[in-house]
Amino acid sequence: MRRFLAILIGVLVVLAPASVSADITDEVDIGVPESELGHNMVGWGDVQYGDLHDPPGVYGDVDNCRGIDCPESLGDGDISALIVLDFGTEPEVSGRCITIRHLEGQALDAFDLYVYDMNGTPPGELVLSYPGDETNTELQWLTTTVENVCSCGPCVLHFVCTSEHWSGWGTYGQMYIDWIRVECDPALPADVTTWSRIKAMYQ
Repeated sequence: MRRFLAILIGVLVVLAPASVSADITDEVDIGVPESELGHNMVGWGDVQYGDLHDPPGVYGDVDNCRGIDCPESLGDGDISALIVLDFGTEPEVSGRCITIRHLEGQALDAFDLYVYDMNGTPPGELVLSYPGDETNTELQWLTTTVENVCSCGPCVLHFVCTSEHWSGWGTYGQMYIDWIRVECDPALPADVTTWSRIKAMYQ
């Protein structure tokens, strides 16, 4: 049921190469101080490192990342985190995408994502409910895109971990993010699988 709900609220997993791009209005490379500056991050865990860092860490195919649900030894012990990104100056119309590179690890890395403007109140509008993969046993970094987010200007992205703690939570935490990007809806090429294209096949 959670997988079905994730589809209904507009999640798509982009299978195209990273070179597919659109007009980016804002992006944050999580764990890089220069990139995080001015994005009002609250509740994130300490910076952790992966295989691409020198020396390498234990968080897979990344350089830097931060967790959302971390013990106090790695963060604040909370299950949620906030970050502010700019959705651009156009009026509130469909056409914004939020793309997230997030870890699907040995834990069930399920999370909800809410969005609200700077005058709004939490939790905001639920735009994504990612169910996690109960069968996964490896470290995999996935790129997930939420389409048609109707917002403009600076907005709060509110991540909430929705899965129970795994056996290694006290050492590693869970629900890690590498980067986040806000962009205009890209003109995705034909070989990209989206939910709207799947629906069209059966109409």
